[in-house]
Amino acid sequence: MQSINLIPQQEVQEQTKTKVVKLSTVVSILILIIVGGIGGYFFYQTTTLSGSIDDLDSEVEKLRAEINSLAPVEISARNLDSKYKVLNEIFASRGNYSMLAEELRARTPEGILIDSFTLQKGTKISLSGVANNYILISNFMNNLLSPEFQGGNPQLRGMFTSVSLNSVNLEKSKGLVRFAITVDINLEMIKNK
Repeated sequence: MQSINLIPQQEVQEQTKTKVVKLSTVVSILILIIVGGIGGYFFYQTTTLSGSIDDLDSEVEKLRAEINSLAPVEISARNLDSKYKVLNEIFASRGNYSMLAEELRARTPEGILIDSFTLQKGTKISLSGVANNYILISNFMNNLLSPEFQGGNPQLRGMFTSVSLNSVNLEKSKGLVRFAITVDINLEMIKNK
């Protein structure tokens, strides 16, 4: 059997157009819903990330403020470190002058009072003081140079290498002799060991 189509061609086109419009409307609405969903998802992600960024920025600012508040501590630590290094260097390179003073005291005869003890640059010491008489000054100078001197530290014998008398004055009113001497020393003997 053969079917006869009695619908005019124009009507068929109109029906096709209506179906296409309905289908395209449904497809457009589906695409719009999908795009809206994707857009909503990205909007949500953007909002969440912006919130996280703001939280992290505020945390970074707090940490920066804490770091800046510790700046004086860092400056103090650096200053202390540099002072520590300088003191270490000084202590490592300087002699043990308390040993020198102890040896000088041991070799000073009774009747002599040293009132000035000056370390000069290099290996020289300037001493000045008063004595009861000239013989005590001579004994003092001999004690400093004598390697056989019995008092003092035996390891420091030979530490005083030369002694020169700079001045001697008699103070008649007090009955004392004022003197000034220069002593050369061997610094290696009093280095920190």
